[in-house]
Amino acid sequence: MYKKILIKIGTASLTEKDFSLKKERIRDLVREIAGIFCQAEEIILVSSGAVAAGRSEIHFEEKRGEEKLEHKQALAAVGQGILFSFYKKEFKKYKIKTAQVLLNPRDFDNAESKNNLRKTLSLLSKKNVLSIVNENDTTANEELRFGDNDNLAAKVAVCKKMDLVIFLSDVDGFFTEDPHKNPNAKLIEKVTEITPEIKKLARESKNSHACGGMKSKISAAVMAGEKGIKTALISSENLYLIPDIVHGRDFRGTLFSIGKKL
Repeated sequence: MYKKILIKIGTASLTEKDFSLKKERIRDLVREIAGIFCQAEEIILVSSGAVAAGRSEIHFEEKRGEEKLEHKQALAAVGQGILFSFYKKEFKKYKIKTAQVLLNPRDFDNAESKNNLRKTLSLLSKKNVLSIVNENDTTANEELRFGDNDNLAAKVAVCKKMDLVIFLSDVDGFFTEDPHKNPNAKLIEKVTEITPEIKKLARESKNSHACGGMKSKISAAVMAGEKGIKTALISSENLYLIPDIVHGRDFRGTLFSIGKKL
């Protein structure tokens, strides 16, 4: 069994088309995490969705894509509260305490800041508190941001020397083609090296809710793999697979075990 596990879930898996939270999906995720919480040495949840959740509460005249930075920051400020409060309420049902940890790239800029972050996350874990991590979108700017939470998840995993990263996505894993466009696309169950073919298959996400795509997940898997961390990719519709992955059993998805830079 993997003992130190980081789970990352993206915006598209958390929010509906009207930007409201997928509450049943979140409840299912909380239940699966609660099921392994006491068995694991440490679990960290990296959760996107703040900006999208904010759109369910406040609206601007500007169209999406034409919004200024301060609009997105305002959306994040509203949405982060919505998202975390729902997580807190659901985890409380399982007597799991939660902590909100908002980060920006400066937290990884030098050894001292990374060490401070590592100590804080470790102390929370020792107190049986689940850290729920997100980018601090309210203070981020276009030049100083992670770009997507796949990158953030990998950085946190490396900083904390996790054993396993699980990406919860809108697809079952890494395919030979986009499964949304070609139902005959084949699932690639294991990736052990980044070949030219793998690079070609990786495509940026076209989802209107999300920032990251398959390319960013592969980059994150490489970053983690260089430190000996395995990465699994499954559909957020199949959350019941989380215990199988954690216990090293077969699962429908893709397992990345790579250490070669893109």
